[in-house]
Amino acid sequence: MFTLYFFWNRRFPGTLVYFLYLAGGLAGNVAYLAHEYYRITSSAKHPWGREVALRHSPPALGASASVNASVIFNILVSPQSTVLLYGIIPVPAFLFGGVWIYFDIVGATGGQQTPGPSGNFVGYTAHLGGAFVGALTYLAYRKGLLRF
Repeated sequence: MFTLYFFWNRRFPGTLVYFLYLAGGLAGNVAYLAHEYYRITSSAKHPWGREVALRHSPPALGASASVNASVIFNILVSPQSTVLLYGIIPVPAFLFGGVWIYFDIVGATGGQQTPGPSGNFVGYTAHLGGAFVGALTYLAYRKGLLRF
């Protein structure tokens, strides 16, 4: 929520925040579940092994896909803005967004089961699902399909 608070462009209404938050979370969960199902069914050869693996796969917790949707939308709206990394280091938003997405792609292609900095598992495909919603919303906004 801290990230969402500092990234949100105040010229957009709260309804867009709600839309991005809900749609990003939904797309993130769908992407995570689809990736987990594919990963498990392609690795477990026996049907019984697949069922056991599906029951023991890590749950998708958190709102990172929702936040990713909003962050990517705002980066695409104003790519020349400055992001203060750790509150100190100024970084252009487009560079920050590119590195952010790069790490999620690398994490998703390397496997969903990589531990994050806190030791918990990171749902990289969920992040990418949220980012996809943010990018689609931006494209709809640019084409005039969304009115605020």
